[in-house]
This record gives sequence, C-alpha cells and structure tokens, in this order.
Amino acid sequence: MTADAVWPWFRSLLRRHARCGGRLVPLALLSMLLATGVLGYGGVAQWCAARGRVVWDVSTRLDEAVPTWPWTIVVYLSFQVLFVVAAFSAPRDARGQRELVLLFQSLFGVGVLSLTLFVAAPCEVLGRDALELHSGAFAGLIALVHRSDPPWNAWPSLHVSQSLLCALALARWRAAHRLWLRVALAALWIAISLSTLTTKQHYIFDVRTGAWLGWAAWTWYLKRAFEA
Repeated sequence: MTADAVWPWFRSLLRRHARCGGRLVPLALLSMLLATGVLGYGGVAQWCAARGRVVWDVSTRLDEAVPTWPWTIVVYLSFQVLFVVAAFSAPRDARGQRELVLLFQSLFGVGVLSLTLFVAAPCEVLGRDALELHSGAFAGLIALVHRSDPPWNAWPSLHVSQSLLCALALARWRAAHRLWLRVALAALWIAISLSTLTTKQHYIFDVRTGAWLGWAAWTWYLKRAFEA
C-alpha cells in the first residue's frame, strides 16, 4: 500500500493510528477541520461581509420562488455531524485510517479552492429577512447561524461539496452491501443541499457548482487515491 497520496505532515499521524484505541487519527483530523473552519471559513465570511463587495449576482427568479422553511435549519446544521460520523466510521486498520486521511485531505482541498473563489468573486445571498420574520421556534438557531455565517461564502457551496464527499466515503466504508444505507446517505445529501436553499444560505447556482466540485474531487482524486 503506497502512502504517496498522503500529504507529508499526515504520514507521522498515520504511523500512530493505533493510539487512543484507534481514535487518534479521527480526533486529530476533526480538530484540524474545526480550526480551519473557524479561522478560514469564518474569517473569509466576516471579511467579505465587512468589505461588502459584490462581483456578480447569480440569483434567478427560481431562487426567489424557493420557500423559506425555518425548520430546515436543523438539516442545514446536521452537515457538521456528518464530519464526526465519517471520521469514526472508517475502518480502524491501517488502510481504513489512510482512507480517512485522504477523505479529510479532499475536504481541506475543496475548502481552500472554495475560499479562494469566495474572495475572488464574492456574491451576497439575499432573502434572510423573510426567514427571520417566520423563524418561530427555530429563531435561536437561525440567529446563531446568521451571526456566525454572513451570507457571502456563496459559490460553490461547501455544504454541498463536502457533504457529498463524506456521503460517498461512508457508502464505501459502511454501505457496500446495504442498499437501504446507500439510499439513506443519498437522501441525507439531497436534504442538506436543499436546506441551503430553504434557509436562504445559498442560491441554486451555488448548489450546482458545489455538487460539481464535490463530484469532481471524488472522481478525479479521492476515488483514485482510495484504490491506489
């Protein structure tokens, strides 16, 4: 089994994969993802919001017709749980932990590319006012999201691209012979993608480009790296 696809700074981590009952690699990767998410994603969103510069508007009349469903903020936030589930679902042997590292490498890579586009071609997502007016029992969650995630990290949607990568990896590890689980993972990914629209966090263009980016990362990088 070659380790060429594994980034150099992860190789020493893999050599210690048996520590902490096999939980060292998942915990380390989740910690790194959290740190980069807070500093990278959060920092870019706040910076773009403060700058207030719009390069282009990708919204359409179809976006305006998408309903606001406050309860789907729960589905939107379940995206975070998917990382944890994926991190602890990889096989605990050396190959499984290597594949887990490769998954997180792809998540980081997709994240860096998306952040670059957020800065280079910022697009503000409008329509949050209607959601806030009808938030009801979900007002607290919606306010939390709006404070921490200004509507500038638009396209391609990281919710869509990264959840697709996690779902495909989970299907490989846990659903090879379980059709019901593959269907459930597909349904979850679709639900998360749609929730980005019904919570007015993204436009349809963002979802489409996020799906394309996630599929490209899986097809041209992650799947090949798994099979190397």
